[in-house]
Amino acid sequence: MPIGSSAGESYPWGPSFVKYLADGKTVSFEDIKNDILYAVDRDSTVEDYMGWVKDDYNFDLKSIDRLTVGGRELSKWKDGNTVYFGNEDVNAAQYRFKVEYDPSDKEGGEHFIWTMNEAVKNNEPVQLTYTVKLVNPKNNPGESYGRYDEDGSEEYDGLYTNQKAVLHPVGSDQEKGKTEVFSKPTVSYTIPGGELPTIPEGGTSKSKTAEQLDENFKSQVALSLPSAEEQLVSDVVLVLDKSTSTGLKEQALEMLQNLKKEVQEKGAKVKVGVVLFNKEAHTDGFMDLETQYEAIEAAICQEIKSGTNLHAGILAGKSMLDQDTGVADERKTLVVVSDGITYMFNENPTAVAWGFMADSPKHFAGPDNWKSKYGNNQAPTDWNAWLTGIGARLSEQKDTHDYPYGTEPDASLITPVEKAGNYVNSIDKALYLSYEAYAQAASEGYHCYAMPITPPGTASNYEWGMNFMRYLANGKQVSFDSIENDILYAVDKGSVVKDYMGYVKEDYNFDFDHLDQLTVGGKALSMYQEGNTWYFGDGEPGPQNYRFKVVYDAGNKAETEMFTWYINEPVSNFAPVQLTYTVKLINPKTADGTYGKYDRDGSQHYEGLYTNQEAVLYPVDSRGNEYRPEEFPKPTVSYVVEHGSQEPGSDPTPTPNPGNNGGGSHGGHGGGSSSGSKKSSTTTASGPAAQPTEPVTPVVPEPQPVVPAEGLPKTGDTDRMDVPMALLAIGMMAAAYVLMTGRKKTEE
Repeated sequence: MPIGSSAGESYPWGPSFVKYLADGKTVSFEDIKNDILYAVDRDSTVEDYMGWVKDDYNFDLKSIDRLTVGGRELSKWKDGNTVYFGNEDVNAAQYRFKVEYDPSDKEGGEHFIWTMNEAVKNNEPVQLTYTVKLVNPKNNPGESYGRYDEDGSEEYDGLYTNQKAVLHPVGSDQEKGKTEVFSKPTVSYTIPGGELPTIPEGGTSKSKTAEQLDENFKSQVALSLPSAEEQLVSDVVLVLDKSTSTGLKEQALEMLQNLKKEVQEKGAKVKVGVVLFNKEAHTDGFMDLETQYEAIEAAICQEIKSGTNLHAGILAGKSMLDQDTGVADERKTLVVVSDGITYMFNENPTAVAWGFMADSPKHFAGPDNWKSKYGNNQAPTDWNAWLTGIGARLSEQKDTHDYPYGTEPDASLITPVEKAGNYVNSIDKALYLSYEAYAQAASEGYHCYAMPITPPGTASNYEWGMNFMRYLANGKQVSFDSIENDILYAVDKGSVVKDYMGYVKEDYNFDFDHLDQLTVGGKALSMYQEGNTWYFGDGEPGPQNYRFKVVYDAGNKAETEMFTWYINEPVSNFAPVQLTYTVKLINPKTADGTYGKYDRDGSQHYEGLYTNQEAVLYPVDSRGNEYRPEEFPKPTVSYVVEHGSQEPGSDPTPTPNPGNNGGGSHGGHGGGSSSGSKKSSTTTASGPAAQPTEPVTPVVPEPQPVVPAEGLPKTGDTDRMDVPMALLAIGMMAAAYVLMTGRKKTEE
């Protein structure tokens, strides 16, 4: 800080030197005080780009969690892509900080901009916490990826949760355009070796759609079983062991004959694939059940010999289903018929050069390898534990001792005879990989069935084979009759759907307005209303004579308002049942703005306006078995409020703005219970009364990206690995925060 003095006039080089030290800037004690007090000033910004390396890893923003000032959490308000932080009355016009999210480029360009609307004090650090998610983790058992560095101080190379975070500061001593880069923390994770995949139950084909809001804020909603969005086409792949008996093949053909008759009556289509396997899998691709039945029969009845490669058979069957992308996964069926006595694996038959002692050192692959290793042919008492152990050893052994089956392995590949018990042999690996392939097929949503068969002759001594197939079947008795029913019917009598109307406290509320109709195979059933119960059927349905029933429960007209749909007959996969009803948004906003984002079938996984909080199917199959509940998709609607020429706030009712009528408008005055008289018709039935609201014309907005909600994935994929960045835990879960400290300028 140069000072004026009489000496300075005589010796000008002195003040000039001090100005040089100040880099030409005019400095005051007020400036110095502000720089001590503040890290950065108002209008400073941070650009933060999510972690991404092409063909390696990709982190997506999952949620903006919170912002604290001096440890105190601010209120949060979200509007589309933008999250505002401030005091309790925070909004787009009155905020202290805001975060604007841009997901437009998911491959390297996904980022957000954090803007400061006030000076940041050095003694009250500002911390923004958000969550990112690794969307493409590797899946190699036993492998580790990345190195964990909580604050980036070690400067490791990837996995970076963020490509870069750049501060664009405003302050008394910052030059325009000067930037500062935040450190780059890294995370890590390990895929556990030998962790056993589960075999999920096949899902039920279903769909839910909502038409866009009409001028009365009504939307027509449709629940469909199976999905109305799918073609009436099903795939059935039979994977048959070479040992499959003639009698069992005849049962399979009888099932196909029955299916053929059904699809002819319903105008549907079934494609059949036949995989026969010995040491390799053999298939001729899909054939149309109705027009190519003779070719299907010939494929099933052909005879082959030599070896049993169960893994290759399952891989071939799954591959056929995978490649037929025109058919919904829920309409795909995989039937595996085998005695389970397998001792080779991979598409091209492969074995393990496992050394063992018989009358002399041996290394061949065959069904007797089991007894040579375990001392008998009995099955494990706990297949889960056994397979988990084999998986753990495979993660270490990998393919080191593998060789093409039918050839002589190099001596260097053969495992030591004296350590035979420490190595995975051909049967071990074949069973593990067969289980893994079967579980993967089930995880795709395919309906998978394992049918054990009794092997001929002395092969029946290999108890472990049939026992393994029973294990794949989860202990259930499987027959072609039961499989036929599962292919024919989506759900059976006794299944229930519970549907809750859309509601978010202090935000929006959808009321049930009326039931429209119920159709089976496109044909509307007769409908009779008695109080808050609707019966659907033929002729004159009623409490003693109905095919379907809907019971409405008003609850508190908020989060507990719902109806229950009772299914009183099997629902054919080839004649979809669709329940259509209308909901009404009873509290539309009056302030100008765009509310919601339209997603007719819920496939985009947007955040509300959800016409329904949730709709859950509780399925029952043809054998009376109850399965895990399944959620329907959650469609969303939207509207725009635009005022006319009036001054803002001069008229509480905005001037109507003609918009896109999404086709959901229906009659129905609301009005409680009926008198109980028969209504054997297919016309609209009145529902519970809804409170009138001033109409505000909804307009379909242009598609806009949505900031992910806290705790909810941006895409439906709830099965991916979440990365909660608040804790920065080692693994695939990681948290990120940006902490504002440093230097700042004067507060305005």
